[in-house]
Amino acid sequence: MDPKIIKAAKEIPMRLKEIVTGMFEESAPTLRAGVAGLRSSLAKVENYLNDVEKEHLASSASAKAERAAAPTAKPGRKKRRGSKRFKTGDFVLTKLTENPKGLRPTNIAKMLSEAAPGAHKNSLSVVNSTLARLKAQKKASNKNGVWTRSK
Repeated sequence: MDPKIIKAAKEIPMRLKEIVTGMFEESAPTLRAGVAGLRSSLAKVENYLNDVEKEHLASSASAKAERAAAPTAKPGRKKRRGSKRFKTGDFVLTKLTENPKGLRPTNIAKMLSEAAPGAHKNSLSVVNSTLARLKAQKKASNKNGVWTRSK
């Protein structure tokens, strides 16, 4: 921890005592100077705490605000051309319908790679998550690693 921050935090109670004493005994300029000093100490401590939150917790409101304010497109990243996306769920259901005996996820992933080359970084993980979603929707079922279309 930065020694300046520790010093600023330790000064806060002393400055508060000085301000209270100044309020009752001394003039307004002394009071203003004391309040300004206290505010600067508090600002240092608050800045330090914000830095710690950003670094270690990453769940503070200010970190969320910074993420929300950050640009959405990363520099150097290609944008999608057109608004049409490959519909993986429909593709998987079609392939399961065409093969009534069922298919393994690796086979579906190979078909997906051939149908949409370069559309997915890891087609097997896309197929696995799609099959899990279709199973939850009761549109596909799994028996010993072989997936079929539910009736």
